[in-house]
Amino acid sequence: MKKQFFILFALIISTFSACDLKEKVTSATDAVSDGGIVEDTEMDLYLNDAVAVSEIELAKQADPTRQAQASSTEPCYVATYNLAEKKLTIDFGEGCTYNGFERTGKIILTLKSVSYPILFPVTKGAIWEMTFEDYTVAGYALEGSRSIKNITEDPLNEEKTYEITLNNLKITKNGKSTQRNGVIYERTTISASEFTGSEKAYWGTINGITSDDTSYTHTTEEQNAIIYKVDCISQGFVFPSSGIKKMEWNGNARTIDFGSGDCDNTFTVSQGFVSFTVTFENGEVKISK
Repeated sequence: MKKQFFILFALIISTFSACDLKEKVTSATDAVSDGGIVEDTEMDLYLNDAVAVSEIELAKQADPTRQAQASSTEPCYVATYNLAEKKLTIDFGEGCTYNGFERTGKIILTLKSVSYPILFPVTKGAIWEMTFEDYTVAGYALEGSRSIKNITEDPLNEEKTYEITLNNLKITKNGKSTQRNGVIYERTTISASEFTGSEKAYWGTINGITSDDTSYTHTTEEQNAIIYKVDCISQGFVFPSSGIKKMEWNGNARTIDFGSGDCDNTFTVSQGFVSFTVTFENGEVKISK
């Protein structure tokens, strides 16, 4: 049962800068950067980072012997677990660097809907909510909440399914904000080795607003779920290995395709008869038609 607690994506932190990403992609072609593509990528990067940080600490709370495996970086934060409130606070104070990013403030995890003090939704109906208090990462401020509810029928099943609610999530830098709401689903599959073969799959609908107040919708169907493989993440590949997002905004439609399962830092953006391949290589972005 202990391995159910273990973080699948402790190495999800990437080596490239989202700020550099935005500058390079925008300068390369507006066709890729418009419609919230870059801002949505930034939201994915820093929200996934916060989830990874929280899951690392949850894994350590569940099994302290796993600390060495959970992260390659010594924590600069202070983690406090309030048993009475079933609340875990990860406090970066006024600023410290963890996994390559300068951080401030707090990530707060609160267990809800169950009576026992285990801070992870291992049984059906359990919910934990992630919120932020003056939290920034790499100069981006995160606000709002992300709740994850276990909807798995069999608590002993190695494959677990969760319902994730994104409530007024917002990421802000230099006065510009992008927002996200919606309900998505996560299916976590843990292999016997915990690393080789383990993966997370995501599908559902996200409604977003870009910094220029453009509303958009991302939809991923379960049969085309976004797949993150532990094997790939552990090798430093930060993007999903497969899956398809369908994006719509202002009457426009676009498809974002992460491939068919290979470990790479590449995805394809298609709109009508035009498509672009975006590749991340040694921290550099290469875009080709």
